[in-house]
Amino acid sequence: MKALLCRGIWEQQEDECKRALENWGVEVNEFFLRETNMETGITEWLGNYPCDFVLAVSFCGKIAKQCNEMNVSYISIVSSLPQIDFYTEAVTYKSNIIFVNDYMLAQKLQNWCQGAVIYLGSGYLENFITRKPECLDDSPVYTERSDYAKEMTAGVSDWTRGYVEQLIRNQAIVGGSNVLPDVLNDDVIKELQNNWGKERDEVIDSYTVKSEYCAAVCLAGEVERYQENMLHEYCQKKQISLYRWSDRIYQITEKDNCGISDGIFIVLANKAGYTGIDRGLYDVLYKGGFVLTEFRAEVTDYFEIGSHLDVWTSTEELWEKIKYYLKEKEKRNEIAANGKKQVEEMSFAYSIENMLNMILGE
Repeated sequence: MKALLCRGIWEQQEDECKRALENWGVEVNEFFLRETNMETGITEWLGNYPCDFVLAVSFCGKIAKQCNEMNVSYISIVSSLPQIDFYTEAVTYKSNIIFVNDYMLAQKLQNWCQGAVIYLGSGYLENFITRKPECLDDSPVYTERSDYAKEMTAGVSDWTRGYVEQLIRNQAIVGGSNVLPDVLNDDVIKELQNNWGKERDEVIDSYTVKSEYCAAVCLAGEVERYQENMLHEYCQKKQISLYRWSDRIYQITEKDNCGISDGIFIVLANKAGYTGIDRGLYDVLYKGGFVLTEFRAEVTDYFEIGSHLDVWTSTEELWEKIKYYLKEKEKRNEIAANGKKQVEEMSFAYSIENMLNMILGE
């Protein structure tokens, strides 16, 4: 069996894919996306080097289109919420086999995507933890809606904008987890659809995933801003430090200069309103940090609460557990060590093995 591995997106994950394919006895050819014209390159390559399937770490509509024309299966791994161009005609090609690291999103796509959509949790690492975090101690608390959210609602009717903004405020009050199903109904979707990219929705039913994406990004961004405010105000009151490593990943510590083993990593799980485990959670655990994450049901599929990490389901519980774990350093370190071991055993390579077993296994 032969495969064409598209490279140039995520080097570490592509290396793991190559090793996994070769372990299965698959002959691997590599296609470097940045060194050629993607529009014609895939077609020319497949013409010269026929293969059984094309694999890419991420979904690319241009690759999907070329594979569909060449009648070759296109396997892609969507490990985070895809960009808006994912929700176009390209995703409906019959050649697609899409592995989605988000249970709720996979379910939605299965309703209308012609290609196969399969849920696959993965230990996908971004290695963001190598960057220097931003200290929020002296930064101002946000008081207004973000410019990005304002831009997302530009062009919609006053009724839609007012309705959505009220839903944002209400959602923030109750904590913000899982925004999308709580705040969007048929009326909102219909109005959003009339104002956002109608010409690109021809192949999708009236209740569009793409419109949900636009609204969910707007809403979830507001919820994250609200949650960051809560953490910021709490830390200022307690005179402890708050650092932001990336979107949705924060660290609370009593030390001036934070290290991975210092304090508590807070993971906000709203993920633009969808489900799934944030990739940053894997990164923190892999580097040996202690994780206190907003609860999602998928967490229990891979981790044991209280052994590999801990969770919170309300702001009251969050404050209680922050207070507890800042004092209990030994307990914190014990859980962090268990979490690191668990992530090492459920790496991205492990997920690729599961994926290949679904495709190539007997």
